[in-house]
Amino acid sequence: MGDLESITREKYAAQYREEASERLAELEDALLDLESSPGDLDLIGKAFRAMHTIKGSAAMFAFDEIAAFTHEMETVFERVRSGALHATPALIRHALGGKDAIRAMLDGRGAETEADRRALVEALRAYSPRSLAPRPVPSKVTPAASPGLPSRTYRIGFRPAADLLQNGTNPLTLIDELRQDHGSSPYADQADLLAARSLVETSELGKAVERLTRVMKDSRDEQLHLVARLRLARVQLAQGNPDIAMATLDGAAAGAFAARFDEVRGDVLYAKGDKPGALRAWRKALEIDVDGSLDRPAVELKVADLLADGVADAAAAASSEAGAAPAGAPAQTPAASSEAGAAPVEAPAQTAAAAP
Repeated sequence: MGDLESITREKYAAQYREEASERLAELEDALLDLESSPGDLDLIGKAFRAMHTIKGSAAMFAFDEIAAFTHEMETVFERVRSGALHATPALIRHALGGKDAIRAMLDGRGAETEADRRALVEALRAYSPRSLAPRPVPSKVTPAASPGLPSRTYRIGFRPAADLLQNGTNPLTLIDELRQDHGSSPYADQADLLAARSLVETSELGKAVERLTRVMKDSRDEQLHLVARLRLARVQLAQGNPDIAMATLDGAAAGAFAARFDEVRGDVLYAKGDKPGALRAWRKALEIDVDGSLDRPAVELKVADLLADGVADAAAAASSEAGAAPAGAPAQTPAASSEAGAAPVEAPAQTAAAAP
């Protein structure tokens, strides 16, 4: 049982890393836009929600250092969101540094960056002089003494045991109740994303498509919409519907998820038999992956496999055809050569149509 629990913990930890990577991309996008629009409340809200989600999920999955560090960032941005503090260039710079520190901890490099992290914490606490000490955790929850007290929102973590399904418990019922009671909350959308993941793991792809389609169409959170669209395309591809998956990918601008969209686009093109197109999409994904959200070794392996098979991308193939002029034909002009791109020494042994 110990080995099973260990495997289960690592599985959920991997899921958290993926979710956190998506939120870090959202956070970076919002912070970079804030540099030119520091008073934009929508951007401030997006940055805050990304921090809040990273912190809450980190606590739920026992990434305690990430939770504690992100709490410092969230505390400052709560003051920005309330209007008590302005999003100054220095604050945005510190927040971007915090984003990099979270990425380092996710990648297992927390010890290497501990000194930088401490310095960032001190810089962030300078924006909230009265919050230097951590907030005490109450020993018990006390009900409100009067109806006049302000309402509060609580984030409730749920970490199921490894044998949850064996005793007849269905977590999807809990998720459906959350959506029914709090359908307008972004947490309802996140619950649907979690449910879809569970359904994929049990090979119930049709039900997963229903959940993901609902989030994609109804979510008011742009980032959750994109996450749902990306995952929906993957499920549609797994169902053997590459054309539908491609239409899903092309249905919206990918924003901060462009690299991951291009990776899945390459998977779809490969399934359709367009190996040159797949190669081009995977190469583009690697090129624009500036935040490390891709599983780069996996994508690089896909590229290497196609290159080993003699596949060239569409641009290289066009260049090769343009460069293969018949004997006696005039040499290609520099301008034409520049437009076509650098031609390979030899044409691929197989065309995409002839490839197995």
